[in-house]
Amino acid sequence: MPLGKRLRGLLRFGLGWPKQMQSQQSIIAVLSRLLDNSYTLLRNVTLQKGDDPIPLILVGPQGVYTLLNDPTFGIFRARGADWFVYRSSDGSFRPTKPNQIAATQALRHKVETFLRARGFNDVQVEGLLVLTNPRTHADAIRAEVRVLLIDGLERFAAQLASSPQALAREQRFKMVEGIVETSTNIHEAPQEKKRRLNLPVAETAQAVDTRFTRAVQPAQRWLNFTTRQWLILGGIALAEVCILAAFLLLVFMTA
Repeated sequence: MPLGKRLRGLLRFGLGWPKQMQSQQSIIAVLSRLLDNSYTLLRNVTLQKGDDPIPLILVGPQGVYTLLNDPTFGIFRARGADWFVYRSSDGSFRPTKPNQIAATQALRHKVETFLRARGFNDVQVEGLLVLTNPRTHADAIRAEVRVLLIDGLERFAAQLASSPQALAREQRFKMVEGIVETSTNIHEAPQEKKRRLNLPVAETAQAVDTRFTRAVQPAQRWLNFTTRQWLILGGIALAEVCILAAFLLLVFMTA
């Protein structure tokens, strides 16, 4: 990824953003291997202006699923709407933030609300919390969302592909089209939008880009950073200078 886009992602979403993107890639690798082209996986789309992107939305014959990826290492426990982490210091489970159960439910609700506003009243959206760190363990009992480890995602995809169909192809197409169109309109520059609306249908489909870089592209400009963004950028630059200085000092001392 180009340095400019990487920095814009870091400025908006924090230092954990690269790990989040790698975490998403591990999910994409599993689903693309086990599911055929009757499924559509949308990545980092925005359904309402000002909201953070929804990491992953899977639309298939069996229904619609929102996937929240979490690369965190640890031992977790889900009980209803609560999310706990194991503390080795005293051997207990304690509530932890962010509450990934609540976060997954929020994503599910956003997508369901979006679809119902467009007439898909009977479509149920299921929320999935996917823990992508292979060393992470989770115990879920009557959790409000489905909690999956990365190897559990493989079983989920295999079961999904063999389950009965609930959505017709036309329904799936209209849902995907509405989500992509909304996200593109939110993040597209006016001149790009005008050009796309004048394209033939075949070219329009190629012009739509739902990748994460489109989600962060218009919001951050090099000459229009907020104070917080300048501070983060300055901190990154200062860290790089310190590393370089330490390296030069080591060279001179060992010469």
